Amino acid sequence: MEIMYDLEKIIIIGGGPTGLAAGICLAQSNKLSPVIYELRSPGTASLGGSLGIPANGVRVLHRLGLWDRILPRSVDITKNVVHSTSGSVLNEVDVASEAKKQTGFGYLRINRADLVQCLRDAAEEHSIPIHYDKQIQSIENHGDSVTVTFTDGTSDTGTLLLGCDGIHSSVRRLHVDADIAPEYSGISAISSIVDDVKNRDPQDTTSLHSTLTPHGMLATAPCAANQIFWFFSKEVPLPQGSTSADVRDGWMLHRKNELAECRNSLSNVLDCVQGKWGEYLRQLVDASQDVHFYPHYRIPLGGRWFVSSESPQGSPRVLLLGDAAHAVQPHAGQGVALALEDVILLSGLLIQFKDGEHTSLQGVFDRFDQIRRPRIQRINEVAMRNGRMRRNQSPWTVWCKEWYMWTMLRINRFWGMSMSGVLNGDVLYDVEKELKQLTAGLGNMGLAMASNLQKHLHYQGQLPLRIWNRTTSKGENITSLGGIRCDTIESLIADCDIIFISLNNDESLQIVIADIIRTPNLTNKIFVDTTTVHPDTSKDVSAKLKRQKASLVSAPVFGSAPMASERKVLIAAAGEADSIRKISPFIKGVLARDILEVDERPEKASLLKIIGNFLVSGMTEIVGEAHVLAEKSEMGHAIVEKLLEAQFGPLPTMISRRLTQGVYMPPKGVSPWSNLDLALKDTGHAIDCAEAAGTRLRVGEVIQDHQRRAKAYSQEQNRQLDSAALYGIIRCDAGLDFESDFVRHRDS
Repeated sequence: MEIMYDLEKIIIIGGGPTGLAAGICLAQSNKLSPVIYELRSPGTASLGGSLGIPANGVRVLHRLGLWDRILPRSVDITKNVVHSTSGSVLNEVDVASEAKKQTGFGYLRINRADLVQCLRDAAEEHSIPIHYDKQIQSIENHGDSVTVTFTDGTSDTGTLLLGCDGIHSSVRRLHVDADIAPEYSGISAISSIVDDVKNRDPQDTTSLHSTLTPHGMLATAPCAANQIFWFFSKEVPLPQGSTSADVRDGWMLHRKNELAECRNSLSNVLDCVQGKWGEYLRQLVDASQDVHFYPHYRIPLGGRWFVSSESPQGSPRVLLLGDAAHAVQPHAGQGVALALEDVILLSGLLIQFKDGEHTSLQGVFDRFDQIRRPRIQRINEVAMRNGRMRRNQSPWTVWCKEWYMWTMLRINRFWGMSMSGVLNGDVLYDVEKELKQLTAGLGNMGLAMASNLQKHLHYQGQLPLRIWNRTTSKGENITSLGGIRCDTIESLIADCDIIFISLNNDESLQIVIADIIRTPNLTNKIFVDTTTVHPDTSKDVSAKLKRQKASLVSAPVFGSAPMASERKVLIAAAGEADSIRKISPFIKGVLARDILEVDERPEKASLLKIIGNFLVSGMTEIVGEAHVLAEKSEMGHAIVEKLLEAQFGPLPTMISRRLTQGVYMPPKGVSPWSNLDLALKDTGHAIDCAEAAGTRLRVGEVIQDHQRRAKAYSQEQNRQLDSAALYGIIRCDAGLDFESDFVRHRDS
């Protein structure tokens, strides 16, 4: 297991919201040294219209310390008002109160230029260099570093390069995925920002307003204290002779014609909108000085966001973020928020990398990809569905939709729910909870291995993986990869010859085995149990399956769930030689870095796993005592950790970081990396096995005492603790507090 955290200088390509937020976050939270390169000049780099940032994005801005800076330049939106073409109000939806109630944040709108300026100011305070007028010529990955060369002859080298250069990303085109190009959504818009609206505006300037017409959607939104952003979004065909991938040239040649056409359509629409609402819209359009035309593009799903370590470029050092990776058309209102989620997730994964929870940048990028793709796919579907509302439709269809909204408004008012709120679950999403799920313990081990197995089967063109779990939601990630969820364990066994089992403890395994042996026709089926259990349990399960003419391969896993995601675990296998031969193609290089064949008796692999866990617990005890000695001797932890890294290798270094970085005592509400109850179980198994063999584990008895006292402390404090929490007990026995200074400062 090779852990090398050698990041320091981070090159960021793109000086828009994504790149600036990434620089701020990595400097602030990861203590790295980012430098930003922007294609355009300082003046044009901040151009753009109005942006909406829902609660999930505002929450990230707050966690980056940017909320107070942005709030004075933005508008807090309260509701969305839909008007008919006759001018009446069809429906009102509260877009903020429920989100504020559940997250503490609402929905903001802000000019892109103002957002960029706020982020630039924050970057300057963090001493982050920003270089303008920098066009990329090439990117070269050296394995341990990456160099970018610009067309002006200059170059720079860093340990990580982030492509934050938008939908037309040069980083994607030159290095990551040249085959992926933006595709046209079929929808375009004209828009403008109007100043000094207080003197003309009879409408509510803290709400979104929209009207659906046969030729598209017309809408207004406040974007600053005294500014209104309006847009007319409609179906526009590609310029004649262009293709969907002909992103810029075709539109540049035809932009004036399309702008004139959209203006003409808008004029016809405005003539049809009646009442004060129609009059207000005509005032806004007449007062517009600069009207812009924007075709709406998206990045096709399925493209690469980084280059795998298996490629000729070697170790991955380049990652795409934001629109460069996954631009969606703007009709879900989540573009900026998705980029901010990318940023804070990457920061958290890099922190975990430093703490030893990921063994390589490949693992970090794999996990980033695994977490983000389902989310991006969901928002992309929403954006495409909303985009279809802008397409041409008959007056009859528009009338039906208006009638439906009008009816719903009356029903809501009758029941007193006119402003009760319709909350989109996407705005409640908290990307940092994904980081907490990474350390949820052994429950994630099976999920990580199943994901890798399904990817392998799909790549090899074999039948998809079938899965069963008592909690059906656990398998959603597998089904999104093409796996098939079975409703019952009986149906899974009937369709499969090799069945992998991954559970938490001996009791869970015996319950599942009881269900399995009641299933008819188990002849010649192979059951591969990756659970850490007592050797006697494996022996008993093997005997039960053998009576049903099935076989057991005990295959416990050495390593953590994050390591399983990266295929870096080691699997020890014991069982019939023919069964091990049949399962080996699905383990080595697929689930694990290697398979260690132990014995034909399944219980011997379980014994080896118990011995391995005892070694890890013993190392944790010794490293913990060493750190307490250093602290009591006023030497400090840093030099001890350097000694471990230089002399004793990655495993004790990783254990050390779990102690010094507070992993042994997670923040309240955060699940531990390794479950303390399971560690107690394994220590008890080790002591029991030693007694059965006629020997004694004296160190194990000390560990068990410390783990039991840590469990009591956990219950007393009503707080989950990691299996390494014995470190807190070692500290207490030495007259120190259970909480280290690091934990106390982190939780303050």
